[in-house]
Parts: sequence; structure tokens; C-alpha cells
Amino acid sequence: MRSLLKVGGVLVCEDYEQKSVISEPPSRCYKRLNEISNAMDVAFGVGSNIGLKMPRLFQEVGFIDPQVTIQEIVCLYGEEKRFWEITLQEARPAILQHGVAAAEELDEVCAEMRRIAEDKTTLVVLARVSQVWARKE
Repeated sequence: MRSLLKVGGVLVCEDYEQKSVISEPPSRCYKRLNEISNAMDVAFGVGSNIGLKMPRLFQEVGFIDPQVTIQEIVCLYGEEKRFWEITLQEARPAILQHGVAAAEELDEVCAEMRRIAEDKTTLVVLARVSQVWARKE
């Protein structure tokens, strides 16, 4: 991507870290979500834990002084607590196709996530999001 920029151009990247997705108190469903996500990463040859590595990756390709911000998205109540439940439902066909989880297990994980979404005493950390940008010299 750096080669596509003109001198003075800015590259901006944002990525989340799947491993930062948790609940407090801890729950089995969010642990299993991360396991499923890691297995799907392997199946598709991608990574979901690049966020904190991005500043170094920028430097390795020649950017000087990359800027960084990190945000942690958390929910105690509201529809946004259902983000990962809905994501799993949408990814269900691919998860089943790759044999990462059985249909019954996905139903159980999603049901537990739904219970947590309705529980206003359980905090859900949706993800840590890293944003990195740098100017091409």
C-alpha cells in the first residue's frame, strides 16, 4: 500500500483484536467465540489479532513516526451487546462448512450470548481497536 501513495500521502489503517473480546464476569461463550474465530482465521489464511502489531508493520515498510490510537469498545446494556451473537449467526454457514463448530454448539453459544446481552450486570468487551496512520516521506 505504501507504494501507491504519493510523497506526503497518508496511509490509515484500523484493525481490531479478536483476542480482546471478553465478558466480565468471564463466560464460556466468549472464550469459544475466540476459538472459533482463530480456527476460521486459519481456514481463510487471515489474522484477527494484527492491531497492536500495526505500528511496527508500518515501520518495517518504511514509514517514520506512525501515530497510534487504541479504543476499547465495551457494552453493559443495549442492542450492541448482541454484536458477536449476530456475527456468529451470519458466519454460521462458513463455520459449519469448515467444521469449526457443530450447529448445536453454535446454537448454545448464541443462546448464552443472548442471555448475557439481556443481563445488565455483565460487561462485554466487543474489541480493542487500533488505528495507525503515517505520512509517506
